[in-house]
Amino acid sequence: QREQLVTVLKHEPCALLELDLAFCKCDGDAAFEGWTLPRVLEPSTGTLACRRLRTLVLSYTGLSGEIPSSLAQCSALQDLRLSGNMLTGPVPEWLGELRALHVLIVDNNKLTGEIPPSLGELSRLERLFLSDNMLCGQVPVEAFSKLRSLAQLAIGTRPEDDRQEQPESVVAYLEAHGLWYPEGGNQQLS
Repeated sequence: QREQLVTVLKHEPCALLELDLAFCKCDGDAAFEGWTLPRVLEPSTGTLACRRLRTLVLSYTGLSGEIPSSLAQCSALQDLRLSGNMLTGPVPEWLGELRALHVLIVDNNKLTGEIPPSLGELSRLERLFLSDNMLCGQVPVEAFSKLRSLAQLAIGTRPEDDRQEQPESVVAYLEAHGLWYPEGGNQQLS
């Protein structure tokens, strides 16, 4: 069935608007253990057949490799969730071009590099989870200040027993936008 699904995803015209395979298993393993996103979605032409996708959820499915630039063709994408895989490489700059995004969740992977300031262009973004990767550098606070719809933000790591202290500039931004709950509550920054 996995191979049949992949064939459908790569066949033109693909009218699929939503794909949610989070936590899917195949023969006891994650459905796409060791597969890359291009292997799942990208035909040999490099042009996605399912460019109309609004929701793509492939969390905890065993994916590896980088987030492919071919996903930039999904300009209507509103919800992108790829958490809990083995994705590597940087958080792509081109994600800032997906202006319809409301949800971007790529936590619990092996992504590296800095958080791209281009994410500040996602004016409709409500949830941004980047935590538990191998990211480095400064949080682009100035870019994030443009995210007027942002309600949940997860960056850094989540220690088992105690929360890490957050950079003062991040705390100031979150307090100014009513997103900081130091006593627990709905605190999403981590």
